[in-house]
Amino acid sequence: MKSPDPYVGLLLDEYRLEELLGQGGMASVYRALDIHLNRFVAIKIVASPYQKDHDYLLRFEREARAIAQLEHPHVIRLYRYGEAQGLLYMAMQYIEGTDLERIIDSYRKTGDYMEMEDILRITREITSALDYIHGRGVIHRDVKSSNIMLDMNGRAILTDFGLVLRMQSGTRGEVFGSPHYLAPEQAISSAQAVPQSDLYSLGIILFEMFTGKFPFDAPDPLDVAMLHIQQAAPLPRSFRPELNRGIENVILKTIAKKPEDRFPTGKDLADALERAVNLSASPTETISLPKQTTKTIPERIALDSQRQQLPPLPRQSPPSPQQKVPSSPPQARQGPSLDAVLNAASQEKSQPAERTPAAVPGKLNKNVTCLVPALLLAAAFSLLFCIFLITAAQKIGELVQSSSPTESITEEPEDIFARNIPTRTSVPVAVSTSTQDAPVLVPTTKPAQTKVIPAEYHLEIDRCQRGRCLVILNTGTADIPLDPLQLKAKKAVIEGSDWEIEALGANECILFSEDDGNLPDGVSCEIVETIEIDDDDDSLLKNDLEVIFDSQTLWKCKEGMLSCRYTIPVP
Repeated sequence: MKSPDPYVGLLLDEYRLEELLGQGGMASVYRALDIHLNRFVAIKIVASPYQKDHDYLLRFEREARAIAQLEHPHVIRLYRYGEAQGLLYMAMQYIEGTDLERIIDSYRKTGDYMEMEDILRITREITSALDYIHGRGVIHRDVKSSNIMLDMNGRAILTDFGLVLRMQSGTRGEVFGSPHYLAPEQAISSAQAVPQSDLYSLGIILFEMFTGKFPFDAPDPLDVAMLHIQQAAPLPRSFRPELNRGIENVILKTIAKKPEDRFPTGKDLADALERAVNLSASPTETISLPKQTTKTIPERIALDSQRQQLPPLPRQSPPSPQQKVPSSPPQARQGPSLDAVLNAASQEKSQPAERTPAAVPGKLNKNVTCLVPALLLAAAFSLLFCIFLITAAQKIGELVQSSSPTESITEEPEDIFARNIPTRTSVPVAVSTSTQDAPVLVPTTKPAQTKVIPAEYHLEIDRCQRGRCLVILNTGTADIPLDPLQLKAKKAVIEGSDWEIEALGANECILFSEDDGNLPDGVSCEIVETIEIDDDDDSLLKNDLEVIFDSQTLWKCKEGMLSCRYTIPVP
C-alpha cells in the first residue's frame, strides 16, 4: 500500500497543501489552497535531501527572485516566497490545464499532427515570453515541452525557472538542463548558455510539434548530449515529407550548432515561421498528404485534465442550520456562472405569464399550462404517424398485387422503415393463411446496394530507428487492396499478392521484423500479419525503398527516413 504524502494537509503560512502535482529530484510541486483568498495556488518546496544544501537553497532563492521581477501574460506569476514549518517554498500561479509534452504525446498516439495555427500561436506566445525575460537579463536554461503549460483555452505559459541564470552572474560550469532539449554550448557547460540557447530548446520543441519526433534520441542521456554537439540534425521532411522547405529551414536554423547562426530573437523566429507557413510551396516541394485532427488542443487539454478533477473551492460562509444544502460530488470542476443562474431564474419567473392564454379568465395551474402544448404535440405526432402507416400499407399492397403467385420477385420492395440502413441480405418472406402449399418466393437478383468508392487510400511506412523492423500501415478509413502493392529495395522485391491477407483495413498493419517483433516507437496499429525478415530481405529495412502501387511508382522512402506517408488516388 502506497504511504500517504507527509506534506499533504500541511499548512505553510496561509497555504494548505492538498495534492502532489509533480516531483523532481530537487523539488516537489503541490496544489494548495490559499485559505485567506480562497483560491488554488501551486506550491514548490525543496526536496528533503536538499533542504540543508546551501548551494541549492541559493539557487532556489535565485529562481524566486527571477520570477518575482517578471510580469508577463505568458510567464508564470509568483505570489509569495517564504519559509514555514522548516520548509523553503514558493507560492505560484496555479494553471488549470496540462503541459505541452502531454499534448504532443496525445497527437503522437492518435497519429495526428498539431494544426499549423496552433503551432504558430504557441510559438508566438513562448517567443514573446523568452524575449521578455531575456530583455531583463534572465536565461531560462530549461525550456522544454513539459515546462510549457497550456490552460483550458490552450494559452501557453512558461514555467519552472529552477535553472535560471542571471546573464551577469554566470555559474561554476556544471551542465544543467534536459538532454533532449540541450543546446550544444549548454551541453558543454551551463556557464556558456546565452539567450539563443533558450531558442535552440524551443527549436527542438518545434521539431517535435511538426514531426512528432526528437531530432536527437538515444537510450543514454550522455549520448543524447553528444548528438547535440557532434551530429547534424536530421531533416524534418525525412519524418514528414509534406512539410515545405521554408518550415524545414526555419526549424534547422533554430537548432543550428552555433548560437550566432540561429535567430537573434524570438520575434525573428516567430516571424520567419509565420512566413514559411503562409508560403505556398510549389508542387515539387510538397506532397499533399491531408491529415485530419480528431480533437482540438482545448479538447485534448480538457480530456487530459479529467484525471485531476479539482474539488470545489470551500464556501466562504457556512449555511445556517435552517438551510438544507444538497451535497454535490467533488468531480464538478465548475458550476454554472452567476449570469446563467440569474437568466434561468428570470426565465422561470416569466414563463407562467407567457404560457397563460389571454382568452382564459383566471390563472391556470402551472402543471396544466405545461400539459396543453404536450398534448397538442402528441396529437400532431399521432396524426403524422397514421398517415405514414397508411402510405406504407398502400405501397406494400401495390407491390403484392403487381406480382402473380408463380412469379419470382426480382426486385426487393422498398424498406420504408429502414430507408437509410444498408443490409447485407434481405429476403422477402411470403406468409399464407390457406392450407395449400404457398409459393416459395426466391429473389433472382441481389438487392441493389450503394457502394461507396473511396477517392484515395492513405498508406504509411514506418521503420525502427536501428533498422530492425518495418511496418506497412493503413492510416485512412478505406480498405487498401494489397495485390497492386510492390516494395523494392537493393536485394529484395516483395509482392503484396504473396501475403496471406487481401486488404488492409483502417489502422491495420503488416510488420516486417528481424528481432522481437516490436512496432517502431510512436506507432500504434493492429498487426494482421507478421513477416520475419531474413538476410536477403534486410535491405528493405535500411536502404532506399521503392514503393509501387498499381504499376505506378510513388516517391521513394529514402534511407534514413523513419516514416513515409502516401496519398494514393483510387484507380
